[in-house]
Amino acid sequence: MKYQVVELFFRFEFYSYKCKQIKRKINIDLFFLVIANLAKRNQGQNFKQILIKIFKYKNQLQYKQFFLIKVKKMFLCNVKKRGKKQNQEAHEQQESIQNHKIGILNDNDGRLFYTQFQIKLTQEKEIQYILNESIIRREQIYDISSKLEILSNYEQIKFLTWIGSYQKNYQKIGKWTAQWKGNKIYDVGGYYSIVGKKCGIWKEIINNYWEKAKIYELGEYINGERQGFWKFILDEKEIGGGRYNSIGQKDGKWIELNGGFWQNSKVSYIGEYKNGMKIGMWDIQHENKRIGGGQYDEQFGPIGKWVELIDGFYSYLEIIYIGEYNKGKKVGRWDIKYQEKSQDSFLLMFFFILLQQNQQRWRII
Repeated sequence: MKYQVVELFFRFEFYSYKCKQIKRKINIDLFFLVIANLAKRNQGQNFKQILIKIFKYKNQLQYKQFFLIKVKKMFLCNVKKRGKKQNQEAHEQQESIQNHKIGILNDNDGRLFYTQFQIKLTQEKEIQYILNESIIRREQIYDISSKLEILSNYEQIKFLTWIGSYQKNYQKIGKWTAQWKGNKIYDVGGYYSIVGKKCGIWKEIINNYWEKAKIYELGEYINGERQGFWKFILDEKEIGGGRYNSIGQKDGKWIELNGGFWQNSKVSYIGEYKNGMKIGMWDIQHENKRIGGGQYDEQFGPIGKWVELIDGFYSYLEIIYIGEYNKGKKVGRWDIKYQEKSQDSFLLMFFFILLQQNQQRWRII
């Protein structure tokens, strides 16, 4: 019997000197110490059964209840300490700083240019937008169960505010509306359900909404997912859109707006989705004129010959790339062409050749 007790403790990797003490003599304090350590290391074990095995050794069943109470207290105390430590670690992990791109209006030519800014998530559940080491916006996080909506447009960070109500569990409920520079944006907003999800008809601003891109999206939410036909609206006219399937994926023919769409860069993409994936031929248009595009494969993405636009493409900076994709990766020679506003065709500036497909190394000619 003695060796069963020693083996029991040995399996939980207790110190050998404690095992020797147990073999020689039963020591109440030592038993308590060992059992307490056992409780700390093995929270999922049935300690009552372990105690019964131990007390059978010297027929000391009179101590069983006493030790069981002691161990339970130690165990519960340890669980609380671990819980506090885990909460503290989770709290510390919540404080982080992320780098993002932000679009800022250029006063000289009236277009957006992009620069780096930081988003800090604090332990006090606050989002801080930091530009050039200065905090330009603070926003309190109430509903930590939903995905954070991060703003990436300088004017939105400065001027956009959402107004609505929260439930006791800090989930949004009822009607929410948007304000721009303190004034309500006409008809923008919608309703949140009792479970904090968007429902019914919503009119939303696009991600790149600003003074020179006052464009809206209009459609229906069902249980927090976009459903049916959604359209883009500019100056009360429909300029694009498409359909979402029953699980909130884009499906069928779509006219999408470029992420940097504004009055001097009216770039749109026209093509087809299948269960959220682009397929077939997609055209790129600028002011309703085709200037690029290519083919999408359902498995690999872009394939074959493509004409793409430079980031920041607009009426006074019309630059395109012409080259080929192989299974979603650029290969071979890519030409870079430009077109001045008064011209009807693109002229070759220079080209680069991809030397190694996997590493995307290239050489400008």
